[in-house]
Amino acid sequence: SDTTANTFIVSDPVRYLGATGIAGAVVSPDGHTVTVPFSSVTGTQILVNTLAGDDSLTVDFSAGNFGKTVRFDGGSGGSDSLTLTGGATFGSVAHTFTNVSTGFVDVTGNSTVHYTGLEPITDNLIAIDRTFTFTETDETVTLADTGAAGDTKSIIDSTLGEAVTFVNPTGSLTVNLTNGTDTLNFNSLDSKEAGGAAFSADLTIQGDGSDIVNFPISTINLGAGSANIGTTVGQPIQTINFTGGGLQTTSDVYLTAVGGITTSSSSIDVTAANLVGVAGTGVTLDTQVTNLEADGGSGGVDIEDADALIIGGIGELVKRLMTKR
Repeated sequence: SDTTANTFIVSDPVRYLGATGIAGAVVSPDGHTVTVPFSSVTGTQILVNTLAGDDSLTVDFSAGNFGKTVRFDGGSGGSDSLTLTGGATFGSVAHTFTNVSTGFVDVTGNSTVHYTGLEPITDNLIAIDRTFTFTETDETVTLADTGAAGDTKSIIDSTLGEAVTFVNPTGSLTVNLTNGTDTLNFNSLDSKEAGGAAFSADLTIQGDGSDIVNFPISTINLGAGSANIGTTVGQPIQTINFTGGGLQTTSDVYLTAVGGITTSSSSIDVTAANLVGVAGTGVTLDTQVTNLEADGGSGGVDIEDADALIIGGIGELVKRLMTKR
């Protein structure tokens, strides 16, 4: 979308394109690019139907924003992909997953990009805030580094949603788990954010009361970003489990669970300035924090801390002091 020339630019490096019957449209000399005036698109949508085969669509924001809704149907069969690229820094990029191959993306200042019949999505947009909302029932979501350390990119995938490779945000990362009993395995996150600085964004994970959040592998370093898991009113988490991974920040960590907040690892689960943990059936953690407030409900509180600790809050508390690891 070229907002300076007021044209849409459509290109295909392989196939020849035509523009018969489109007022003002111009085909490039090599036949691979068509420019279409905005005024010739009188409807509200740009429809891209690629039918069978392995197809890819790139929505490029480099020349400006899209005032029309984009709908991409990859068709049946094949491995179809969507890439979002270009543009300046966007305030927000929000992915919503409807099912295993259908969903939509809202980008600040643009109309919505819808898709169906896809497999992978690559989101190269630079965003301050990123949100991923999963709407299917009983799905398992995995968040991890792409494997190339320090490239600013992570990947989020679901058993009932698209895999999205994305550039880490600079402001906040939010994961919403809705409908049924969902599980989020937070395996890892790339160490850099957009622009190449060390990752330092806020983390929010929200559920609907029956969801499980696991930290099974790596310690997630949020830099100076805070973590809020299950703390949003009306969007609780059932259990939060540290089974080999953890959270690290110079800021604050807030954990709320309908059930328990648990650990099965001997390593430190939470490193933070302040930790607030509230659970219905107990809080058991290994921590390295300065201030602690905890309420373990019917299960009490069992904290093993590696530093000097100031304790507040309520709940039965058992504290075992250790020498600093």
